[in-house]
Amino acid sequence: MIRVRKLLTGKIKEPAMVSNSLEKLREMTRYLIALEEEKRVALNDLELERLQLRSLFDSIKEPIHVSRPITYEVLYANKAAQEIYGTDIVGRKCYEVFHDLDEICPFCPNDHILGENTGQTYIWEYYNKTYDRWYRCTDRAIYWPDGNGGQLVRFQLAFDITEQKQAEAALKQYSEHLEEMVKQRTKELQDAQEKMMTLRVS
Repeated sequence: MIRVRKLLTGKIKEPAMVSNSLEKLREMTRYLIALEEEKRVALNDLELERLQLRSLFDSIKEPIHVSRPITYEVLYANKAAQEIYGTDIVGRKCYEVFHDLDEICPFCPNDHILGENTGQTYIWEYYNKTYDRWYRCTDRAIYWPDGNGGQLVRFQLAFDITEQKQAEAALKQYSEHLEEMVKQRTKELQDAQEKMMTLRVS
């Protein structure tokens, strides 16, 4: 062991063949150390990028989630989504978590963003019976790095439009009420006109 250490440090001389082998060994060791350092820096950069992306998504007040289209498994949920649906939603089925269903949603948007529609953005509205809220959703298939070559997943950003829907419903109701009042007033005017005509004739 001492002899090997002395060989590596160059304290004893060996024939040229052994000396060349030791130099190659030293060169290979330096290369592996440099490679390990590059890997460490790359992993640190990747972790920083992941934290920045998570911070960005968590700062958005609307719920965001990413799910696997084949298994319907939730892969990611931002802070807003976790506040609404719970912190244990990652790994569960999207139709269970978001719609309280036992099977795939009949309105699942996967067909609108995958296959021939890959790369297309699909915007749609729905009423969530479980949470008594209206949402306008923006869905898109995105590439999701997973350490195994990546995969296409469904990204969804949902805007709560409940207040807008309530205002629209109130406006519609008021408009219908006004229309009914106009019809009633018109009928009253017609009746009054007919009475006047009858009085003139008699």
